[in-house]
Amino acid sequence: MSIQKVNFKSFDEFFDYLPFDQAEIVSSLREIIKEADPDIQEKLSYNVPFYAKQQSICFIWPSAVRWGGITQGVALGFIRGLEMQKSFPLLQMEGRKQIARLIILKVDDIDHLIIQSMIYEALYLDDQN
Repeated sequence: MSIQKVNFKSFDEFFDYLPFDQAEIVSSLREIIKEADPDIQEKLSYNVPFYAKQQSICFIWPSAVRWGGITQGVALGFIRGLEMQKSFPLLQMEGRKQIARLIILKVDDIDHLIIQSMIYEALYLDDQN
């Protein structure tokens, strides 16, 4: 991982930083997340969007924010991914103990129903605390 060279002050600044293809993916994922629960809290953390209710649920990490170790596309990561992986084998652990992620290379790869189901599952797990 490289050292972080940016510090976004707002979502607009974050989006302006992204190449068009990644901004398009981030926008679509953000829309699906907010659709699943309009009351979900959104904030920039580690210079990428994180989403929370009781606790952090998921994040969107574009490869343009290099220090996160994403080499291509955009990662949709789930904090409690280990618990979600049986229901969603698309989620990859890649050696991590808890967080699982799905790498999306282009906006056409986004399956709205699957992503929405993942978000609902993450919200359900969060509600069980």
